[in-house]
Formats: sequence, structure tokens, C-alpha cells
Amino acid sequence: MAVGTTFHDLEVMWLAETEYGAGASLKEHAHHEYYQIYYVIESAGTFLVNGAEYELGKDMFVFARPDTRHGIKELPQDIRSPLRILEAKFMVLSHEFESELKQIPVVCRGTKDMRDLLHRTFREGMEKDIYYARVVEYQMCALLYQMIRRSNEHAMLVDTNDVSNEKVVKIKEYLDSKYAEDISLDDLASEIGYSKNYLCRIFREITGDTINSYLTNVRINKAVELLAGTDMDVAQIGGAVGYNNVFHFIKTFKKLVGVSPGSYRRNELTGIRLASETVYATSVIIRAGIVIPRDQVGHNPSGRAMITQRE
Repeated sequence: MAVGTTFHDLEVMWLAETEYGAGASLKEHAHHEYYQIYYVIESAGTFLVNGAEYELGKDMFVFARPDTRHGIKELPQDIRSPLRILEAKFMVLSHEFESELKQIPVVCRGTKDMRDLLHRTFREGMEKDIYYARVVEYQMCALLYQMIRRSNEHAMLVDTNDVSNEKVVKIKEYLDSKYAEDISLDDLASEIGYSKNYLCRIFREITGDTINSYLTNVRINKAVELLAGTDMDVAQIGGAVGYNNVFHFIKTFKKLVGVSPGSYRRNELTGIRLASETVYATSVIIRAGIVIPRDQVGHNPSGRAMITQRE
């Protein structure tokens, strides 16, 4: 980590211990601003990362940077034991720290020391002793040091975030900066200097996604950020991310996120809004000092996300 980096360079949003039972899944999604760690502590499951599938077992983890698409494929009905995961969601507050974190692969093997440290960090958040928020961030910083050290020892499984094609990088940069505008493929082709058919083909070959799908995800991820961090109403947010029709915005948001923008705003901090049924989680929201007990995520007939207490 860069000289002078301290735990003040990150802010831990929440921690959770999550259990995925038979048939459970997590819809593939991305965060525009946050980092998230999914660390397997028991059993195994198929994780989706940027359109590819990876079988992860105990002491393996996904390190999802902002805009890394990730999820969990539906678990088989005949699994012997549930998939148990420790999760951490955090923001990075310095460019130097962000630069150092680029060394960590998106999919990687961990160690018992990493698992134990993440367990201690989760317990610290749950117990809420004096200065617990500071201790949580200090221990998270130590965990990230370990992950960087591990990557430097060439213990990585795979780095799926290394996009070497310059044209695809330029396409992403253009869409990331122009998402609020009415963008056409002709505009993009003119900007990059290649035909739109060629750009569409290489983008899909490298990313596994279409240009239109990527743009939609950028817009919805920005909408998620605005819903969580501002008091703008839904129509204002839709317009701010490139949707002139609020009903089209709501429909698209619900299709990708699984709930309406209003429901998302109410449920965002629980960290389990995209999980399917038979997923149980104990969560602690560090900023608010709130502990959410071991609950099951369900859906009511209206389609709004809800949490029901597990018996």
C-alpha cells in the first residue's frame, strides 16, 4: 500500500455473514461507487464475474471493484451444505489507495489468516464496543494489505478485470462520461473512428456484453448512487441518467435491479436487495451502528423487497 495510507482512506459501509441455501442465487449486478468482497467460508458455489463463471470454494473470494459485474448462480437443489459467505462493502477515499488495490485480482485464493481477520472484523461490528467503527476500518485496511501481499506472491486465480483492448477502453470511457446524453451508435463510431458494426463486435468479444447493455448498466448504476446519496425524486434521477420517460426508467431499473427505484431507496443499506429467497443474512451497517438480525429475504405479492424474521 502506498506510503502514508491509513484506515482513514476507506469507509466501511456494512458487513454481513450470508448463507445461500438450495436454489438460492444473487442476480448479477455492479456497483458504480462501492467495492465489495465475497469471501467463501463454507461449501462452494458458482460465481458470475463480468459474464464468466467461476467455481469458488472455501477460502476463495471475489473482489468486486466499482463497475465489476458479479453475482451467484442458482445453487443446486441437492447441495449437502449451504454456501456461507462473509461480505464487506466499502468506499475508497483516496486515489493512491485505489491505485494499490488494482493489484488484487477480481477472483482470488485467500488464506486462513484472511478469513480469521474478516471474521474478527464482522464480530467487531456486531458487538459495537467503544471505537468499534474505527477498529472495523483499521482491520479492513489490514485485510486489504494481506490481499495485496497475496497477489504479489503470485497466488492469484485469475484477473478478469484487465481489459487490454484500447478501443474497448475508449468505448467505456465515452459511455461513462456521456451516459446522461442521448447517445447513438453513430455518435460513438464517429468519436472512436471505427464503424459501429466493428465496435459492437469487438466490444462483445472482449466484455461478453453489448454496448447498449453496458450503457444501460452505467445509467442504472448511476441511478442507484443518486437514490442512495441524494434526495432527488425518481423522475429527476431518471432524467439525470439519460431517461426522458420516467416510466421507461422505472421499468428498466426494476428489470435490472429487481425492485422499483423507490423500494431500492428504502432497502439499499441492508445489502441483500438482490438476493433470492432461501438466503439468510446477519448484517451490520457500520455508519449507522445498526445490526440486522439473521433474516430471510423474501418477496411479497406486490413485488416489493421485504425481510421476514427467520424462525
